Amino acid sequence: MAAGARPAPFSAVGCSAGGGQPHRAASAGLRPGSSPRAAALSLALQQALRALRETTQATVIVLDIDPAIRQRRIGARIECGTVDPFDRYMLADRVRAERIEGGLVELAIRYLNAAVIENDDLDAAALERELERVLGRPAPFPSP
Repeated sequence: MAAGARPAPFSAVGCSAGGGQPHRAASAGLRPGSSPRAAALSLALQQALRALRETTQATVIVLDIDPAIRQRRIGARIECGTVDPFDRYMLADRVRAERIEGGLVELAIRYLNAAVIENDDLDAAALERELERVLGRPAPFPSP
């Protein structure tokens, strides 16, 4: 993208997450920003995240997945032979993975104004409806 150019009006960024952290963070009063983790961010990183949001004007969407469901999905990918390095990382130390993931979700919500979609068992049609609800318009899926 050329310097100063704006992204397409339908730009969106998706992020898969788990553990219900966005909901726990919101219910614990961490949104819009009283988290000790978020407070530990350097001023430079906070400014960079805000600049990213303002510059790209992207819509950020977090797909929140319960940890047990994620483990089941990873197990299915292992059986199918489609497991990837991130899946292996998530399995290696589940507590650490959930903690890191929770922090990333919190950053997305706090600094990128991410919307959250619970994606525990949504089929393709239900996920598309949720995306349309969050975006406020039909989801911009590329044609096949």
